Amino acid sequence: MQPDPIRHKIKDLLWQRGLSMREASLAIGRNHSYLYRFVDLSKPRALTARDAVKLAELLGCEPGELRHRT
Repeated sequence: MQPDPIRHKIKDLLWQRGLSMREASLAIGRNHSYLYRFVDLSKPRALTARDAVKLAELLGCEPGELRHRT
């Protein structure tokens, strides 16, 4: 399986800001394991628009950078 650039970007941005997946999940209003499941287990397959906007605000990027093309 090829690495997913969106998931890699999220991990990188979290690391740059010193945030854990747990902290970021809670900051966007999700349960503590949401980003872990998304990034490491690919569940869900893509972020919702709402989650992408909130996460982008937290990570200092554009929401479109965190969304998969459909």
